[in-house]
Amino acid sequence: MSRVLAIGLFVFAVYCIYQGFFNYGFWENNTPGGGFLPAIGGMILAISSLSVIIVNNSKHIPITKNVILAILASILMVFLIEYLGMILILALFMILWLKMVENYSIMRSVMYGGATTLVIFLVFKVVLNVPLPEGILGI
Repeated sequence: MSRVLAIGLFVFAVYCIYQGFFNYGFWENNTPGGGFLPAIGGMILAISSLSVIIVNNSKHIPITKNVILAILASILMVFLIEYLGMILILALFMILWLKMVENYSIMRSVMYGGATTLVIFLVFKVVLNVPLPEGILGI
């Protein structure tokens, strides 16, 4: 099962590398572009997943429901960022994860998810002035 997961992660890593180089721009005007971190992260993930695929490890770590859910939710999140925007997707992901997986109350989920998203927005958008994908709603 771990090899199947590693193959899926490798495919996802190739997608991240492709997006980083060709859609977001890896290097622009002598500085890292918007695709720099996705491409580097994709390369690290590709190398890591390839090592799991190639190395025959007899000790298997069980894959739980939460691990599979986290991977699928993360992949869905990456695909929806360009449609709904980074800030909205992060807020939705955090709130839904806290409610559905961690079994927090809806009030606590919204409070923690909203606060975390607000901090991310303030740091990246306001302080660092990093352009984040806005999606169709312009958020």
